[in-house]
Amino acid sequence: MQDKKKKASLNSLDELLSRAAKLLERAAGQIRDLPLEPTGKNIKLIGKSLANIFDIQQLIYEIKPELTPEYLKKVPPYPRVQGKALTRAISNSFKEEEKGNIKKAVKLLEEFVATKPDRFLKSVAIRRIEELRKKNST
Repeated sequence: MQDKKKKASLNSLDELLSRAAKLLERAAGQIRDLPLEPTGKNIKLIGKSLANIFDIQQLIYEIKPELTPEYLKKVPPYPRVQGKALTRAISNSFKEEEKGNIKKAVKLLEEFVATKPDRFLKSVAIRRIEELRKKNST
């Protein structure tokens, strides 16, 4: 029987990390939808995991730039800072939401989006803004 495992490479590691990030995003959505208390804390933990994945991917792209996705090639050279800023913005938005201050939670995320982060991080922030606005309208 042939070994079907992929040989370890930067390419395969990047693919695995990308899949892991997508799964973590889905998990965060389920935590929010259930909700799994403490919702904010649990989603913040996932956010930290995502930031760590992005940090590792950034190291991969520094070693093998041809793996860098097109949308990241036009991004300022500080994606780790952006990832950490998003983690802070999301964490603070949950704190404000727990206090009942949805408008302030949205504002924190809008301020992050105004910094022109990379496409992926921007989409995460926008999804959170949409969730908050939906909650505010109900």
